[in-house]
Amino acid sequence: MELRQLRYLAAVARHGSFTLAAQELHVAQPAVSQQVRRLERELGVELLSRTTRRVLVTEAGELALARAGRILADADALRAEIDELHGLLRGTVALGVIPAVGALDPAPLLARFRSQHPAVDIRLIETTLDATLDLLHSDRLDLCFAFCLPDRAGEGIAGEKLFDDELSLMVAPEHPLARRRRVALASLKDEPLIAPITGASLRLALEEALEAVGASVRVSYESNEAATIRALTAQGLGVSVLPRSFAANPGPELVAIPIVPKLPRIPISVLYREGRRRPPAVEAFLASVREELSAPRAA
Repeated sequence: MELRQLRYLAAVARHGSFTLAAQELHVAQPAVSQQVRRLERELGVELLSRTTRRVLVTEAGELALARAGRILADADALRAEIDELHGLLRGTVALGVIPAVGALDPAPLLARFRSQHPAVDIRLIETTLDATLDLLHSDRLDLCFAFCLPDRAGEGIAGEKLFDDELSLMVAPEHPLARRRRVALASLKDEPLIAPITGASLRLALEEALEAVGASVRVSYESNEAATIRALTAQGLGVSVLPRSFAANPGPELVAIPIVPKLPRIPISVLYREGRRRPPAVEAFLASVREELSAPRAA
């Protein structure tokens, strides 16, 4: 069994495709297929179920991937530590991201980190909280940002709360509610709500905040893209309840209106697997996040 075979298996599982895995790995597709088959022969079991349209991971494959994730993480950590002895920081940071919120804007944060550590590769994933936590548990993600307190993320997950933000009603400038100084939750019961998809950490945070004040709203549109939620809201197709700082993000204009009764503030955290030894590149990125968010802001 070779590390190369485990990397190839992980890449195919990640993409559901030998072709896309080969593109990521910068090798020929037949080489990927050949190495995965050799691994299957050595283990005596099928790890991937191949169809004409997609490659699926078998039950045995899931077991192998969980173990492979830990083995590859340890191997990468060893390489990174050796490099660190020679003054070179390199490796990979696999990061679960969320839209820009408050002081946390992943794009410029990543750009600054990359300028300081050009030999570190960054892999980004944006999906539901449950899927993100599964990736953390299997060591296929190193860190993730989430609208969630670390102690609410489940067993085996730790993290740090970075800050919190106020939830506000977002409407288009021409919306009838746009001139209100505040809006009662009860008045939103007949308003079409534009919300993140079920399972997204922001959707879970919103539902928890509404439940805390005994309220519910009718969701008419769902999207996993903050830009889409913003665009639909700005077109007047409905209203959205989002962190107040979203109104200041680039994009179509939105009006943020305070909600009464006031909803609980939502937390923004960075999460990681409890007890896992993080490679130097991941530690450096985490330190960069802490430094960025502790820096004084211009008035």
